[in-house]
Amino acid sequence: MTLQSPILVTGGTGFIGRALIDELLDQGLEVASFALPGEVVPSHWGNRVTVHRGDITSATDVNAVMNGVKTVFHLAAAMGMGAYREHETITVQGSQCLFEAALANNSKVVLAASIVVYGHQIQNMVCHEDLPQGKHQGPYSWAKMAQEKLALDYQNKGMQLTIIRPANVYGVGSGPWVESLLGAIEAGILPIVEDGSGNAGLVHVNNLVSALLLAANSEQAVGRIYTVCDGLDVSWSQYFHDLAAIKGIKELPVAGRDELIAAARQFENPEKLQAMQEMSAIPLEMINLIGYDNRFDCSRIRDELGWNPQFSYEDGLAEIRREQCAR
Repeated sequence: MTLQSPILVTGGTGFIGRALIDELLDQGLEVASFALPGEVVPSHWGNRVTVHRGDITSATDVNAVMNGVKTVFHLAAAMGMGAYREHETITVQGSQCLFEAALANNSKVVLAASIVVYGHQIQNMVCHEDLPQGKHQGPYSWAKMAQEKLALDYQNKGMQLTIIRPANVYGVGSGPWVESLLGAIEAGILPIVEDGSGNAGLVHVNNLVSALLLAANSEQAVGRIYTVCDGLDVSWSQYFHDLAAIKGIKELPVAGRDELIAAARQFENPEKLQAMQEMSAIPLEMINLIGYDNRFDCSRIRDELGWNPQFSYEDGLAEIRREQCAR
C-alpha cells in the first residue's frame, strides 16, 4: 500500500507535526496542515504546505478541510495543564469531529495516541498493546484514553484506523521532554526521583515519524495498535544529567516518590476529575513517568511493519546541544 494523497496533518505546527510534515515534504508528497487562527507556521514551509485555519472542535471547519483527504495524521490534542473539561473539548470532541469527517470521506486515520493510556500500569509492568487501559493520572491521560475508545468506536463503524502510542518523545523543540525539563533544571526544581534508575522510555521524534509513515503506508496496519519506543538503556537519572550538562549544571536535587505524590495530591485529585490549575507541584501525570521504570514491548511494530529506530540517543543529544548553544 502506498501513502495516499492528499494528506492532512492536524496539529501540524506542533513539535511532532513539524517533524512529520518536513519528512512528507522531503518525500515530495502533497500535504496540508490544520492550524488554529494566528498559529505561527514554520517559514521554511513556504508555499509547499497548504495551511487551513480553523477549530478542531468545529464540525464545519473540520468538514471543510477534510473534503477529499485520503490520509490524515491526527496529532491535535490538548497538552499540559488545564481542566478536564478543556482536555475533553479539544482532545475528545475535536477527535469526534475529525472521525466523523474521516468516515464520511473514507479517509485513513493514523492517530497519535500515547503510552499514558496504560495509566498506573506503567508503574509495575512492561506495557504492551493487549493490556486494558489503566487508571488515569490526570486530565491528559483521561482525555487520551477517551480519545482512543472513541477512535475504536468509529473503527467499528468502518473508519480506517491505525493507532500509534508514542512513548516519551524527545528531540529539538520537544515541549515536555526537552524545553520544560531544561527550564526546570535551570530553576533547580527538577528532581531525580528516588535513585532515578527507572528507564526513561524515550523515543526520538525522527524514529516516531518513521513509525507513523510505516503505519500510513501499510495495509496490514489498518485496525492495529502499535506502541513505539526506542528501547534505549537510558535511565531518568542519565537523561536528566545529560540535559543538565548542556546547561553546565552537575548536581540535581533528589526527592522521594511518596513525598512528590503527597505534594501533588494537595492540588489535584484524578478520582474526582480535579486538575492542578497551576504548576504548584510536580503533577501526578509526570510522576507516573519520571518516578517509575518506563518499559514498553514494541515487538509488534518491529515484527509486523519492520520498524527499527535509526536515530541514536547520542545524535539526539548532540542536536539538542547544538540548538541550545546557538541560542
